[in-house]
Amino acid sequence: MRLLLFENEFHLLKTCFDALKVLHFPDLSYEVLIKSQDLSDFKRADDYDYIFVDINLTDNSNLDGFQIIQKLLEEGVLPNKICVLTGWVNIQRELENRGLSHICSISKPIKIETLYNTLKHLQ
Repeated sequence: MRLLLFENEFHLLKTCFDALKVLHFPDLSYEVLIKSQDLSDFKRADDYDYIFVDINLTDNSNLDGFQIIQKLLEEGVLPNKICVLTGWVNIQRELENRGLSHICSISKPIKIETLYNTLKHLQ
């Protein structure tokens, strides 16, 4: 399973993703991008099984998480491959307001069980 993560604070999540690999998905690999422009061709994102997007990326990112999701969808990435990782309390309401209610979300801090269940649900 290949994951793409748009996350500027991955060091806070790395243990969880590494534990997920050890406990549940031995074939798990991931690529972490800190800002939107680190992915030169958004069509390449479809090569990954699932894509996790933090809403608040570094100030150096040209696009925020919502804009990244829109770009992914415009490039043909299926919505069931995208999941938001965020500390926003009302993220589901904001996704609905933006017409993105079909995108799943995980609140930070994340738990291994939540991440596992989300990946199982996405499959």
